[in-house]
Amino acid sequence: MQRRVPQSIALACTVLLVALAAGCSLKRATAGARCTKPNDYAQDGTYVLKCSAGRWVRGITVDTADRALAALIAITTKPSGSLDSAAPADPGQLRVVGWAIDPETASPINVRVTVDGTAVVTAKASLDRPDLQTGKPELGTGHGFDVMTAAAEGTRQVCVIAQNTGRGTDTALGCRTVLMPPVSPTGTFEATSVGRSSITASGWANDPDVGGSPTVRVSWQGAGFDDPARVSGTADISRPDLAAFGIPTNRGWSITFSPDVPGPIQVCATVLNQSAGSDRSLGCRAVGYDDHRPQGSVDSVSPSSSGVTVSGWAADPDAAGSATVVVRVDGTPHSVVANQSRPDVGAAHPQFGSQRGWSTTIGSIGVGSHQVCVSITDLGAGGTGLAGDRTFACGTAIVSGSGSGTIAVGTSGAADPSNGVGPAPDHPLAGIDRDGGVSVTLSDGSTLWFFGDSSQLDGNGRLQYFVGNTAAWAPAATPTVTHDDLVSSPFTFVDPTGDFPACPSATDRQAEWPLSATVEHVGSTDHVVVFLENVCVSTGGSIAGRGIAVADWSYDPSHPPDRIVGGPGIRFTIQNQLLFAASSTTTGYGSGATAAGGLVYVYRCEGPANGGWPSEYGPCRVARTTFANVADASSYRFWNGSTWSSDASTAAALVMPDEPAGVVNPVASFTVSYDPAFGAYVMAYSPWPGYQSRAAVRFAASPVGPWTAPVEVQLPGCSDLVAGVGYYCYAITSQPSLSSPGHLGLGFYDQAASTNPLRGQYRATTVPMSVVVTP
Repeated sequence: MQRRVPQSIALACTVLLVALAAGCSLKRATAGARCTKPNDYAQDGTYVLKCSAGRWVRGITVDTADRALAALIAITTKPSGSLDSAAPADPGQLRVVGWAIDPETASPINVRVTVDGTAVVTAKASLDRPDLQTGKPELGTGHGFDVMTAAAEGTRQVCVIAQNTGRGTDTALGCRTVLMPPVSPTGTFEATSVGRSSITASGWANDPDVGGSPTVRVSWQGAGFDDPARVSGTADISRPDLAAFGIPTNRGWSITFSPDVPGPIQVCATVLNQSAGSDRSLGCRAVGYDDHRPQGSVDSVSPSSSGVTVSGWAADPDAAGSATVVVRVDGTPHSVVANQSRPDVGAAHPQFGSQRGWSTTIGSIGVGSHQVCVSITDLGAGGTGLAGDRTFACGTAIVSGSGSGTIAVGTSGAADPSNGVGPAPDHPLAGIDRDGGVSVTLSDGSTLWFFGDSSQLDGNGRLQYFVGNTAAWAPAATPTVTHDDLVSSPFTFVDPTGDFPACPSATDRQAEWPLSATVEHVGSTDHVVVFLENVCVSTGGSIAGRGIAVADWSYDPSHPPDRIVGGPGIRFTIQNQLLFAASSTTTGYGSGATAAGGLVYVYRCEGPANGGWPSEYGPCRVARTTFANVADASSYRFWNGSTWSSDASTAAALVMPDEPAGVVNPVASFTVSYDPAFGAYVMAYSPWPGYQSRAAVRFAASPVGPWTAPVEVQLPGCSDLVAGVGYYCYAITSQPSLSSPGHLGLGFYDQAASTNPLRGQYRATTVPMSVVVTP
């Protein structure tokens, strides 16, 4: 191969020859100085001419000759080569062909390929190229390259650089503009139509680099932040109109799906890529999806000595006739027509009128716990959108029979809407995320809240955790709106003492996690006692329990700890850092506490230290002491089934009937509180395995029981799926300050109350509940 000598080389050679004729000698030069003896090597490896100073050679100075020679040497030591071609190859692949050689070595050198300025691949130029005529046979012909690399569709700028070896610099071999053909799917989302309990989305889709029909995925999402629901179909429906665009005529798609919640609903479509390229979004559409199911409610599930009465209201918005309600008790259906007088329904829903009430009594169902499920039958009249029977969460009826101290319980099984426990929205700490949530009601009707770890974002937007053991006060009028410290962080109400049991590691953080609290009204003040779990939290997040501590504080209603108006802080004092020691096999005392007759009752439920199966939990026991001696472990007396004993080994198991799933006892921390709204003691906890969408609640007429079978309650927003991760609720607690006749107060920690980094929140709710205590 013959190549033309570049003009720059020719000029440099001319100057060199002239200079040599003037008596100059060729040597290496040190940086910034002339060589004075042969074979000196400069730091930069360049050559210069050694000539008489200031001498002219045919109008060219010696310095000019020096520079020309240096340019010549630099040019003759740089790599050379050629970018012969750059073109699309396989779908999504670019082929780049050429050769590259460095005159200082016979070994192959590297070439670097860039696409749109970004290096995508480096390869050896080592392929045999017999066509190469370098003028130096000793360098050989194995200097070709043939590179394949991925490149996105569209116009791309492809360049190749030969990487230098030894002296010289890298050499750009040139660039090519390459049009990469489409490889990603294309298509349209053309229409949606709403049917009865269904939505149909349609359009066309094609994947140009495969032969078959592509898959289209349709997703939809209603209100909230759960992951969208999805369904897929194939774009294989006849579409003759696509021929005009050069697209196969069997690329239409139509997908029908049935959302189980009413709209508005956001519907999106995506073509799934099958080979090179990537998935292609076809866009989203907002779809109105009206609710045409019957409307109504289950207002009451009221047990009697031998049966249960269930009542509510029901109406079908698409029909003038009366709706039929089906009440199933332990699976057996009982029908009732919703045509009874309900003026309140007529006032709230004038379109339905006042004859929409229903009530039915189902007797002779036997003593014990019974499942009660209610549905309203759809009359099947007109309307597009969500249709079908309206079903409600199943409730519970506990029939007690006769006898003093027995309790009958009834609930619809669904909690009311919840709200967060924390400062008002305009408070500096309104975004705080707090775990736990134990409370006591004080003599003036205000509420004192205790929390475990609290967290918020720092100034850089990173999630930070405060030390545990925080407390907040809320006035009687707004028991869930706390008046927190306005400075910078939640208020730490207690600090561990020097008697804190040793942690597994010296770097572990010591924390006090509130388990339960109770209060004794003494004159004009309140004596508040809180039981705490000593916790060691490692930097890796592992948690180790170290027994139970007890602390107390006196509350003065005339001077509440209202931080908004500059009130005093909430500062408890640890009275005994290790009231009850941790066990290697069981949970400790102090999980639940309540008060009655000037005494403090403290509960313990056995269970594996690191968790286990439901059958491994229990039994539960109770001990008591006076408020004055609450920090003295030796003062506690244990219920042995008939009396109180100082011998802990005689403590009897509490009577706690099985719940439907066979989980007899709490599997996590729990609370026991006397709830004046019901005249009963309430035990609340999360059923096994602890992270749940439900709460378990038991009732008793006295602190020692017997306790009812658990009533399960469906909690709102406690089963979310975000980015493929399930978020549930835990830390169920009884909240008497939120209760009212017919409604039981509960608290719980929701792991996904929002989508921001502070995703979780402690929340409170009420549950429709009927409790009848036989004196």
